[in-house]
Amino acid sequence: MLENALSRRTRGGCLLLVLAAALVAGCARREPPKKTKDWIIPSSEDIQKWIHQKRDTNHNMVKIPPGRYKLGDNTFRGNRERIHNLEKAFWIDKFEVTNNDWWFFLWATKDSREFFAAPPVVMGEYDTDKWVQAHNYFKYDYSRAKYPVRAVLYGEAEMFARFVRKRLPTADEWEIAARGSQGYRYPWGDTYTQADWKTKANTSFDLVRAGQKDAGIERVHDTVEVDKLEAGQSPFGCYNMADNVSEWTTSEVTTGHGEWKQVSRDERPMAKVVKGGSFWSRQVGALAAQFIDVMAETASDQFRIGFRCARDD
Repeated sequence: MLENALSRRTRGGCLLLVLAAALVAGCARREPPKKTKDWIIPSSEDIQKWIHQKRDTNHNMVKIPPGRYKLGDNTFRGNRERIHNLEKAFWIDKFEVTNNDWWFFLWATKDSREFFAAPPVVMGEYDTDKWVQAHNYFKYDYSRAKYPVRAVLYGEAEMFARFVRKRLPTADEWEIAARGSQGYRYPWGDTYTQADWKTKANTSFDLVRAGQKDAGIERVHDTVEVDKLEAGQSPFGCYNMADNVSEWTTSEVTTGHGEWKQVSRDERPMAKVVKGGSFWSRQVGALAAQFIDVMAETASDQFRIGFRCARDD
């Protein structure tokens, strides 16, 4: 009986060893995340899942139907109040592009010369890690994965959009998505009170404008996660269109006559319309009709600029 018991234990031990070996082999095939400094490198499997979700589905996008939409505001030179007739439906991202999205994009394109024409060269050879570091605008850790990526050049945002088979929105499309068919001044309505601050919009707040004569400006010094401020979403369900980061559009600066128009490159080459408030903006910057124009090629120091993508229906 003792021999039989020992035999059973031996067979059981061998079976456990076989299962353990299979488990190790399985983990090796799944390419568990590797760490490089503070960054976690996504596995090729996770990258492919991300690419599929971004390219082949309308995951976390909202559809904007055709119709007549109120745009502009007569207080802003260059974006006069008007009715815009949207003839074709389009889709737009519900959320701003996140650090996590940008991180996956960098690793998905790390060996491609198509997306960044001049990757860093170290000791005469192409260096993947240096390439990723050169285009990585945050110290990556999972605690900031859902924060919006920022300080991205226009061309880089455009490359991201092209890679996921989307595009950047025009200024008018962006404003329609922010204001809805109601034509609200802010994404959630026509007023921005102190009660709305930090519950509907992550912006700085001018207490003097709010009627507190002896007060100053309450500064906000950081972004928040892109899905946090549900109360501040637009009528179409887009988040952070008044706050967090301002966003690139494909439109070029306006001449001041109520429509976005291309200007002479000699006058102001590649100045793009950037829409939406940011964490650094005050109340006026949160207005959906508000915009700034930013040089596309030299905006890497624009710490408050991010983007979201759009897609034709």
